[in-house]
Amino acid sequence: MATLTGQLRVDRVGDETHLFLESQADGATWDRDEIVSLLARDGVELDEPELLDAAITALAEGAASAAIVRTTDGSFSVDVSEDRMFATLCARKPTGGGRGVALEDISAAIVAKGFASLDKARIREGVLAWYRGDALELTELPLCEGKPDEVGVDGDVEWVHPFADGDAADALRGKPRAAGGGARQRQSARQRLHCSRGRGAGDGERRIRRRWCGCGYGRCATRASRSR
Repeated sequence: MATLTGQLRVDRVGDETHLFLESQADGATWDRDEIVSLLARDGVELDEPELLDAAITALAEGAASAAIVRTTDGSFSVDVSEDRMFATLCARKPTGGGRGVALEDISAAIVAKGFASLDKARIREGVLAWYRGDALELTELPLCEGKPDEVGVDGDVEWVHPFADGDAADALRGKPRAAGGGARQRQSARQRLHCSRGRGAGDGERRIRRRWCGCGYGRCATRASRSR
């Protein structure tokens, strides 16, 4: 780190605090630790130490002044990934006497997003550790993570006939569905339930229709009818 030679002073410039150097060949020599002690005596809090390092380098290279503290308000954001599978919280403390962030505002913003399955205890612990610690920024604290869609399993149909099993059931499953809607399907069903055995051979003969034929699945009911 470079050292500065000359007279140093601190002053406000708008929303920033600047370090001024009046170069003097036979002036005092300042290293970084001595400059930090000077700023502390003047009540300057270094929120961003890297800003002081950049200022020392700029002054050593000939700049008359450089910012060492910028006044910025605290801020935070709740960010959701493009695929909406991941959400994080980012926050930054105020610098240079700026307005701070209220923890209640952070909590309200997270709740307003309507996330599911939040680990509230873990999130609270992470936010408080940042809020009470020395870190200027809270970077991408995980809030929640979704689960991507998975390939589903296709459905299937198992045909079960209440009056048949074994080979008889296989024959019924193999029959194509009747075309033409519900009426034809009902007609087809009736045809399967009525046995053709017992019908008369000619006009005028008594004909028997068996609603449940002698197929072994139940007691057959009979109905007599006469054809003309």
